[in-house]
Amino acid sequence: MSGLSSLIQILPLILLFIMSMTSNFFSDSDSSSSGNVHPAASDFSLGKHGSYQVPRWTSSRNVPYYVNERKFKNAFYAPGQDYFDIDGTVNGVRVRQVMVQLETNVEKAYMKYLQNACANEERARSLAFNRAFGFLGVIFGPDRAKWEAAQNMQTKSCDLLYEKFGTRR
Repeated sequence: MSGLSSLIQILPLILLFIMSMTSNFFSDSDSSSSGNVHPAASDFSLGKHGSYQVPRWTSSRNVPYYVNERKFKNAFYAPGQDYFDIDGTVNGVRVRQVMVQLETNVEKAYMKYLQNACANEERARSLAFNRAFGFLGVIFGPDRAKWEAAQNMQTKSCDLLYEKFGTRR
């Protein structure tokens, strides 16, 4: 009987784990639907490291990202210019088109990052509630201190996901 009750206690965690794993199979792939993607549209980092030192933000959702200054200037600045012309062309390619692709890729990558972080925060919170309830929680109720700690756990990535993209998943 105790084995069955232990299984029942961890069943929500098992289901949550299975659901998160299977959701990855049905998510969109990172590749663009159009086969004509400019290389500069994928040349960014969500974190500052290596040669990606120049901070930028997307125009629609204000998502932060970093670019390699030299590569960015080569892709988005016309030869001989030291400024960015969104309506111009560089090497026969419209700057606005490549910038839209870049910002779309940045926002997709950021959303995926936040979704994964949010899922991890929700799993940790669920686990904390299960630990607070404990083995004898059915009879004696949850451990109040642990229960309150679980209630007060922050889900910052989930909040940011909702703020930036209007969804918690």
